[in-house]
Amino acid sequence: MDLAPVVDVVPPGHRFHHENPGVSGDADAHTVADLGTTVIQTLQSSGIMAVAKHFSGIGRTVLDSHHQLPELDVDMADLQAVDLIPL
Repeated sequence: MDLAPVVDVVPPGHRFHHENPGVSGDADAHTVADLGTTVIQTLQSSGIMAVAKHFSGIGRTVLDSHHQLPELDVDMADLQAVDLIPL
């Protein structure tokens, strides 16, 4: 089992806050989905179980979820248009 890939979306131009060590990058949701799919397929074809992570929307939060409870104040349409695409 591999705890990968990370499929958080940090939209281009979004203010990424470096206090959140669980996310990185600057890619659109479709790129994250494509790359995540490739990693999952590669791992699984080698007999390794992939675990896509993190919780949808965490890539746009600013708090470190290991220590605080981050919140993302967006509507369902925004979640579906960005954060849920990689799932």
